[in-house]
Amino acid sequence: MAKRSALIAGMAAALREPERSINVLAIELGKAGLIRASGRGLNAAEMTVTDASNLLISALSGGYATETAATTALVRSAGLIGGKDRDGKTTHKPPSAEAFAHLGLDHCFHEMLAAILGSFERHGGIEVNEDTQLINNVSVAITRNAIRYFCKVSFDFSDGAAWWLTYVRWKPFMEAADRRDWQNLAEEARDREGGKSTTEAVGRFVLHRIADCIRGSPMNTRPEP
Repeated sequence: MAKRSALIAGMAAALREPERSINVLAIELGKAGLIRASGRGLNAAEMTVTDASNLLISALSGGYATETAATTALVRSAGLIGGKDRDGKTTHKPPSAEAFAHLGLDHCFHEMLAAILGSFERHGGIEVNEDTQLINNVSVAITRNAIRYFCKVSFDFSDGAAWWLTYVRWKPFMEAADRRDWQNLAEEARDREGGKSTTEAVGRFVLHRIADCIRGSPMNTRPEP
């Protein structure tokens, strides 16, 4: 397993973000117990897939760094609302694979991310049970607007097919909205966002680069051009 400094460096490279920015997020998450506290030298904490998942969610969710612990806790609990399988049919299940065997229909976004990272850490990828076609690329995006966080996980197969799942988490003030008209809610949301109707923080990347950091494999920490 990698130390926190290595995870931060690798994630900064994968996301093409300044390392100091990812470090600030890690510090805030550490204060909230969402990433392991880091000691020094041989006593430095070893990172896990849970630590990596939380830091990844933090980096992709946007917002103020001082609020990232609350934001991360919110987004990681986003619930599955559906998706499309490789044949284009509506589904509420991930691809059939050992990595996802423990995930029920009620699994959350964080559980999916941890399962993906764990599989890449152990096996370097995800092998599908139902046929010989392998998942050779996985990507994640988190989009936020005034009222919700929208998370998408995409699995690209070696034969060109794709399977994707989406997760949603409404922002806290929406939970008290009851049955008021959506347009009124949108207006209220715009007011809360300082007049901005929509803001986005999107990340798309290959997850095996993050998993390489977790298991301590050498990697090029310089972003590709």
